Amino acid sequence: MSNCFYHDTAPASGTCVQCGLPICAACTTSVGVKTACPSCLPAVKARVEQAQPVAAGAAPSPQTWSPDPPQIYQPGAPAVEAPSYKSGVDSSFVGQTAAGLGLGLVLGIICSIIVFKLLFFAHFGLSYLYVVIGYGVGFGIHKVTGRGGTALGIMGVLVMVVSLFAGHLSYAADVLNAARAEDASIPASLTAFDVFRETLGSFGFMHWVCVAIGLGACYRAIEAQDAA
Repeated sequence: MSNCFYHDTAPASGTCVQCGLPICAACTTSVGVKTACPSCLPAVKARVEQAQPVAAGAAPSPQTWSPDPPQIYQPGAPAVEAPSYKSGVDSSFVGQTAAGLGLGLVLGIICSIIVFKLLFFAHFGLSYLYVVIGYGVGFGIHKVTGRGGTALGIMGVLVMVVSLFAGHLSYAADVLNAARAEDASIPASLTAFDVFRETLGSFGFMHWVCVAIGLGACYRAIEAQDAA
């Protein structure tokens, strides 16, 4: 059966006895044993009432159902009031998700850069803080969106990856600036992106282990929550 005439995304559950158009359950009104759409409801009610006996105890006379000509929708005609039918993606869900991911990205980038600044200037390892950052980003996204689940968890991990990339890039910039301070012959055209790969090789095994655990903590902090 085709979709509803009034709601093109809702499957039709029957047809109007007056105009013959397909209608969904939300648009169907029962008048006795007949079904009518919102546009034809007054006419159907009138014909059913006419078919009733005019006096108590009188035998009803046979009636032949003769519906009016089908009412075909014309452009510019007044809209027929019908029950609303929600379709598509809830805009509030999209807004909350975007706000949560945006906040997580901002916090993740700020915290990652701070950790790499401490790592470069203080010269001691703080790799375990990536786990804290990952869980904090995931928990923050869940609190803002009020939701959880696998899909949102994956998006949270992507936010964490971008945040860690920003942190590693800031570390590469600090390395390049320190090298320029010692060697003035380093060309000015050299950027942090040019030395990014080399700086990645300077991190030890535990650094990457903590990064991986941080990504897992971010995912788990969101995925484990029940979707609202």
